[in-house]
Amino acid sequence: MDRRRFASAVLSLAVVVGSLVACTWWLSSLSHRDDTVLAASSPSAAVSADPSPSASLDGPPGSPVDAVTAFYDHLNAKDYQGAYALLSSAEQQRHPFAAFSADQSRIDETAFKITGSRLDTVTLIVGEHHIDDPRNLQEASGTWTLVESSDRRSWLLDTGVFAPPTTMPVATSPPGAMPTIEASPSP
Repeated sequence: MDRRRFASAVLSLAVVVGSLVACTWWLSSLSHRDDTVLAASSPSAAVSADPSPSASLDGPPGSPVDAVTAFYDHLNAKDYQGAYALLSSAEQQRHPFAAFSADQSRIDETAFKITGSRLDTVTLIVGEHHIDDPRNLQEASGTWTLVESSDRRSWLLDTGVFAPPTTMPVATSPPGAMPTIEASPSP
């Protein structure tokens, strides 16, 4: 009789564990996206691999990936006010508009590749051609953490954490052409 109870208990435990694993996998598949986005200053160079409308079921419309993409699209269009509007109030306090727009105006063009997304965090590689150093590409990898706007209608970029940029010569690229950014293999 003890063997039957033990076997029944083990079977019940296996069913519970299996259900938890299945639910965890399903929830992570809702929020994890391996799609990438590449954007540059020319419209033909922008490719969006993910038209999905939402990163979470109860968050604002759109997704954190959409907000990051829109941010860099505004920067490439030299629409610094539009890009700044996509920053959270905390990020705007850390970077007043005058300093933000001055820094961004030194950048000729920006390319980025999204390497991952989970809930409210987007990981990416960013490459920039600076006006004062057009033969070199400044490249950095990092993450943006996003927050919901106060009206819950959009995502806002809240905290950007990036590794110090590396400089790579791009003398072989034709003038005005952004090199392709390759994602490093994930650990």
